[in-house]
Amino acid sequence: GGTGDLPDMFQNYMDYSDDGCMNLFTQGQTARMRALFEPGGARASLLNSTACGTPVTPTCNDGIQNGDETGVDCGGSHCPPCAVPCADPGFTSNTITTSADGAWSVYAMDLDGDGDADVLSASYSDDKIAWYENDGSGNFGAQQVITTSANSARSVYAMDLDGDGDADVLSASFNDYKIAWYENDGSGNFGAQQVITTSAEGAWSVYAMDLDGDGDADVLSASSWDDKIAWYENDGSGNFGAQQVITTSADGAWSVYAMDLDGDGDADVLSASSVDDKIAWYENDGSGNFGAQQVITTSANGARSVYAMDLDGDGDADVLSASSVDDNIAWYENDGSGNFGAQQVITTSADGARSVYAMDLDGDGDADVLSASSYDDKIAWYENDGSGNFGAQQVITTSANSARSVYAMDLDGDGDADVLSASSTDDKIAWYENDGSGNFGAQQVITTSADGAGSVYAMDLDGDGDADVLSASSLDDKIAWYENDGSGNFGAQQVITTSADGASSVYAMDLDGDGDADVLSASSLDDKIAWYENDGSGNFGAQQVITTSANGIRSVYAMDLDGDGDVDVLSASDNKIAWYENDGSGNFGAQQVITTSVEGARSVYAMDLDGDGDADVLSASSLDNKIAWYENDGSGNFGAQQVITILSYGAARSVYAMDLDGDGDADVLSASLNDDKIAWYENDCVAPCPTPENITITYDCGGEVVLHWDITDPDTLVQSYSVTMDTNGQEFTSYTGLTTSELTIPAGTLQPGTDYEYTITSSCGANTTGVIDGTEIRDPLPEIIISNVVQPDCQGNDAGGFDVTLTDDCGAFYNISVGATTFFNVPAGATVTFIDLEGTPTGMTHQVNIALADAGPCDLSVEEVACLNAVTASELIYTADTSPPDALCANTTVFFDASGQASINPQDVDGGSTDDCATVLNYALDQSQFTCSDAPEVMVQLEVGDGNPATGSGTCMAAVTLIDDLLPSAVCQDLSIDLDGSGMASVSPQDVDGGSTDNCGVAGLTLDITQFSSADIGQNQVILTAEDAAGNLNSCLATVTVNGAPPNCSDGIQNGDETGVDCGGSNCPPCAVPCADPGFTSNTITTSADVAKSVYAMDLDGDGDADVLSTSLDDDKIAWYENDGSGNFGAQQVITTSADGAWSVYAMDLDGDGDADLLSASYGDNKIAWYENDGSGNFGAQQVITTSVDVARSVYAMDLDGDGDADVL
Repeated sequence: GGTGDLPDMFQNYMDYSDDGCMNLFTQGQTARMRALFEPGGARASLLNSTACGTPVTPTCNDGIQNGDETGVDCGGSHCPPCAVPCADPGFTSNTITTSADGAWSVYAMDLDGDGDADVLSASYSDDKIAWYENDGSGNFGAQQVITTSANSARSVYAMDLDGDGDADVLSASFNDYKIAWYENDGSGNFGAQQVITTSAEGAWSVYAMDLDGDGDADVLSASSWDDKIAWYENDGSGNFGAQQVITTSADGAWSVYAMDLDGDGDADVLSASSVDDKIAWYENDGSGNFGAQQVITTSANGARSVYAMDLDGDGDADVLSASSVDDNIAWYENDGSGNFGAQQVITTSADGARSVYAMDLDGDGDADVLSASSYDDKIAWYENDGSGNFGAQQVITTSANSARSVYAMDLDGDGDADVLSASSTDDKIAWYENDGSGNFGAQQVITTSADGAGSVYAMDLDGDGDADVLSASSLDDKIAWYENDGSGNFGAQQVITTSADGASSVYAMDLDGDGDADVLSASSLDDKIAWYENDGSGNFGAQQVITTSANGIRSVYAMDLDGDGDVDVLSASDNKIAWYENDGSGNFGAQQVITTSVEGARSVYAMDLDGDGDADVLSASSLDNKIAWYENDGSGNFGAQQVITILSYGAARSVYAMDLDGDGDADVLSASLNDDKIAWYENDCVAPCPTPENITITYDCGGEVVLHWDITDPDTLVQSYSVTMDTNGQEFTSYTGLTTSELTIPAGTLQPGTDYEYTITSSCGANTTGVIDGTEIRDPLPEIIISNVVQPDCQGNDAGGFDVTLTDDCGAFYNISVGATTFFNVPAGATVTFIDLEGTPTGMTHQVNIALADAGPCDLSVEEVACLNAVTASELIYTADTSPPDALCANTTVFFDASGQASINPQDVDGGSTDDCATVLNYALDQSQFTCSDAPEVMVQLEVGDGNPATGSGTCMAAVTLIDDLLPSAVCQDLSIDLDGSGMASVSPQDVDGGSTDNCGVAGLTLDITQFSSADIGQNQVILTAEDAAGNLNSCLATVTVNGAPPNCSDGIQNGDETGVDCGGSNCPPCAVPCADPGFTSNTITTSADVAKSVYAMDLDGDGDADVLSTSLDDDKIAWYENDGSGNFGAQQVITTSADGAWSVYAMDLDGDGDADLLSASYGDNKIAWYENDGSGNFGAQQVITTSVDVARSVYAMDLDGDGDADVL
């Protein structure tokens, strides 16, 4: 190619199918292969070779165009004709299972070694990973469960993880943070779950690919709660190393994938994260070390899925994304070096896009794109023209309810790519057969024996787990069913009854509570609703009639309508919607009519439409073109018909309800005959505006009028009311902003003898009108005014009294009485004085009563005269008391009880309070209950009153001393401990505390002995003392059993029964006999340590012998030399040359994984550093601990802070 051309991608030279609609090679690869066999090519002679003397004919399955083939393995005189590339693939839907509860992820691979693609699923609601065996023609067997221990399973993938040649299975599960795998024995039998990690918090996605170039499949995960992309190294046998984090900057990580993005031959990693809307990649150096996050885009709003494939035919891997918030399927062009162009949107019509995938679907050699979107239940594809230009969305199905995953593979062995989907709401794993030319399969007839078939329904009738089919046919009066063998093949018609005259509708539901589906029928010519009991195996009993009063019935349905837990029956007949109560055993009550306001009722359905938890009823009626609903009060009592729509030219035939706009309420669907219309009606789940009702009017004797009304407002739609009053068609007065359902109209506002029309209007607009009867309105009553009240003193020396004045509007004469005193013929407006009225400290009531003496000029009715008896007034006369009581307090002491509570009453702190008038005083405390937190003292206020509100009350303060004198309850538990390698052990008070308690809480625990040595081996008595905040002490005894620890024969300490350092005794090797005259033989290990400065020995590769470490000054080198166990050392293995002026080396396990890691000190760069050992003597890159050790010369490691790990000196 010319300057700047990119290399052709790496590809296994294998054709995976025999069709002409799939080409897995780039144009460059094709040209190279063909060039080998063309005349003059390096392998041209192979085409004409006679081998052992026999001419070679073309091989029609070798993946090479040879002989007289006109294409690869096709054409010519020997091979089948070459397929014509398909222009427009079509798909046929096939359901594999609906038993994947909350289906989330799907994948396909040959799991049982028979050469076809089986299907895998992950479903989150049942925590299940399962597979479905393919017979090679796209017929899938029953669900085979691999595990139900993947808590909220979200992703499934398959690859050979243990190197035995078959496909093992991987899962990611969200709730248990788990990445796990399941070993395949090669026949589709899977072993127990093997956990790789439980540190992927909110695991969403799992994938496998060789990331470190060692030839086995490593594992990748994406987890959303910790924003993490990570990988796990495979040793080739399915043993996985610790989690290695690639990034924690993928906020809400959702999807992970791996492919070579920069053309360097190793697998880089891609991520999609939903919270930060990010598609990003991480460059692999070929050994599983990943660079920083490189952002491709932050415009994938709610990114959910990422995938990579060459989309524009330039030989490098471009990137695809699916994002759910903006409904986008988009791609990003790769320049071959991992630099990606701007987002190029393929579609914005994937509502709630969840998954994206790419494969050649139309056989033209380029990668088309597939999408799954959850909000529109859609699986769709987009045709690629080969240059990354994508055509319009082509819908495969909109029946994948809450579609979550899409994948493509040849499932029926016809050589083209079929499509798989997983959808969570319908729990469905389904596939769509591609015929390669966009034609869908022919109709598959179940029966032609249902004469006048008018209704069909499907449900498992024989308990074998698949959906059988029911039919109702009107011309042969037949209800029948057809058994499904589980593959969509249906048996012969099995007649349930031929006694349904004019059978119009059929439905199935458990009507008698025995767990199987019974059958309901409606028949229009005999006006009959009937049911047929199922024995659980599809054998049905005789017809049991529910009613014959459903005139011309057209539709039947069943649902619990009265909230008693069993299934009641609904019917739609000529002009009637009715229901029939089930007692739970299939015995039905009389017909209960919901409405007769439906002309030509055709369809009935039930669903909660108003969000109150019960099933409301819907109807469609064809003669009045009406769709209507009826509110259920929860007990099967239905309100009036509420019309949703009247179709202008409809003949409504069917009604159904479901949430169509995702707002959580049930919308309504209708089908109408004459206008060919399918329509829906959005439910705003807001009840109608409540109307004021049950109006009552009260006419008061004194001319007041009170309006009261009721309102039923469960949705709190009414915030206020207004009331207007009209007389003779003119507004008289109005009241607005009323917040209660009652209005009091003051006396004198409305005139007696005048009628008033009122209108009560709620704030949401509903109103009620009525009339106030003027003949019931009264004149205002007279008013009693009490003034100049005189109070006697405490000793009764002064007389009490008050003045009384009576007023009215017309000047009548009254008799006015208080007690035994009466003033006669007092004109309205005159004042009389009552004296010698007795009082008490708490007040004595004196009531004023009146009676009409002479009406004078007043025109009073009989009723109004009678009302005068109700006109009274009263006044309290107190003995005069000018000062409050004298409050006197006394301090007190109380003790806490066993629950840590204490209390007092007012008398506990009363020190003799007095009052100058009252003999009985009232007491109150501002605090009478106390807890331990109030100790040691609380000041309380005592309030003393004499019953006279005019004088107020007296107060004083008292100190309440709070004492806890209860001992703690000390509870011990025995303990067994082991001595450590140094022969020591320690315990804390908490170790032997068995649950000590105190009424005010244990403040502290102490132990008399906390340290133990080898001298204490055996049983030791210790004393645990519990103390509370008040200083109360209590103790208990515990036995601490000290166990001797076996000596550590490699710790450089003489311990246990060692007779020397790390030797002798019952566990360690014998100690060497000191030689009288030791001699040494010189052995050179290396001469490549330039100015060697330090040497150390330890087992570095886990083979049990001591290897050697060295530092060398001039070449800045840390190196090691492998010992074969006999003192023969291998070549120098350099660990680093980045220790400038390497001076000292030491080895110890620093990361707790059981092998010896390395430490170095280098004086030239003032550095202390360490190097991780993988256990086999392979050391990672230098990890700097510090560069602040000026002229570093020595390094050492030991646990310095007692936390069990090795610190560095």
